[in-house]
Amino acid sequence: MKAFTIVVSFISFAAAVVAAPSPQVPICTFDPVKGEYICSKDVAPQLCKFDPVKGEYVCPPTATVESATLASGDATIVDLAVSKCGQEGLRKCTRERQGSVCEDGYPLKEKGYLDDYLELQRRFSTLTSAQTLTSSNHTLGQSRHLSELLHYFENRLADYKGSSLQGDEVFQRGPVATYFQLLAGLILLAPNVEHICLVSLEHDDVSLWTHFLDMSQGFTIRNSTSKLRHLLAQIHAHGWSTSPDISVSERLIQHLRSFPVLQDLRISGAITHRPGTLPLVSSKTLNLCRLDLIENSLDIDDVADLVLACKGLRHFTCKWALYNDVYVDPSILQDALLAHADTLETLSIDWREVGFSLRRDANALRSVKISDLGFLSAGRSLLDLQGEVLDPPISSLLPESLQQMTILTEASEEFFYGRVLDLDEAVCLWQLARDCKASLPAFKTLCVRAACELPVLTLAHAFEQAGVRLHVQKETLG
Repeated sequence: MKAFTIVVSFISFAAAVVAAPSPQVPICTFDPVKGEYICSKDVAPQLCKFDPVKGEYVCPPTATVESATLASGDATIVDLAVSKCGQEGLRKCTRERQGSVCEDGYPLKEKGYLDDYLELQRRFSTLTSAQTLTSSNHTLGQSRHLSELLHYFENRLADYKGSSLQGDEVFQRGPVATYFQLLAGLILLAPNVEHICLVSLEHDDVSLWTHFLDMSQGFTIRNSTSKLRHLLAQIHAHGWSTSPDISVSERLIQHLRSFPVLQDLRISGAITHRPGTLPLVSSKTLNLCRLDLIENSLDIDDVADLVLACKGLRHFTCKWALYNDVYVDPSILQDALLAHADTLETLSIDWREVGFSLRRDANALRSVKISDLGFLSAGRSLLDLQGEVLDPPISSLLPESLQQMTILTEASEEFFYGRVLDLDEAVCLWQLARDCKASLPAFKTLCVRAACELPVLTLAHAFEQAGVRLHVQKETLG
């Protein structure tokens, strides 16, 4: 029996319930008044039975078409339809705008299953959605066996036509709050969920996560916290929010103990309302292998505590959106990461204003992305002192296990007062090219990212001679 996926997209609830016609597939339409699926007369007798009183075919429970799509109108991106045929198993297909595709690779007709499969495109009005999705009689609760197969949830911030959560101008009275309630209701019906990827807007009482979080009891996702392995949260918290409570990201982190097998935690938009508000679990108690904090404004002490709480962190990404403390000492995070020197494989620290140096004893590190300020004191860029030799050289700061490195630099024409920059003049990189074979035997790729064009000719050849590919990537900062 295969688990299936739910992907939902926020659209304004405007359309009534309709069926998706197909010339070769029998159709069942859901009647919200009767609370059942009504089949056409072409449906095979083993699927639906004829009711002489009603004068129509009615689906028995063993042949019900289950749909958990939350979408409406022509802007639907993905619709999910599930057919349960007898006792043989579960069919799962996704309907995209170009047509129907079975993502699991199984053909539409398969030996051991009934020849005809039911597909249904469910489009809900606001009222119908509330009645259908929050009632266990009309959704996954209709078959506990089916709900136990649901392992993955994901929603989208916007669709291909531009309909977006952020487009709800009357935010607190708009459909967003209802959408969050309905989506949370679906997730709460899934006891075996393993992967959750959610986008939310947070403003005062309008919040997706309030349906799951409780300050005293932790997560309220019933029967599922022991199985959740991947948690991805993109949090958009408005700056004008007046909520006196601590932020959603802080509450989320506080209750990580609710997930004993959680391996992958990725949060975008995490903020700290007040420093020191994260009473985390003691050191080495979380099973996280990957921790990604993107566009975050967390206090560095809180980030370090979270890193220390992990048993054997293998992948760490931290990109600050804003950090007001210009006198911050990065050593507290460096020391926390050093505790994972034997397991940390990939490290990405995008913190342009603060230098973050590496330690050669990080003997498991294979890939790193850091600011060039980490190689020089006094916050100087590698391109600011192009003719100087570094002591100690860059190679002495890099672990022997390193295979790939990306150097982030603030280099731009404005930053260097209109002076033409040439990467070939960076003597420190020539040093690195000479040291590669002896000091970094596994090193294969070096990327320099800057906001301007950086010519590189002879230096690239020098790295090529050492078995390393050097390339420059232009980016847009801001």
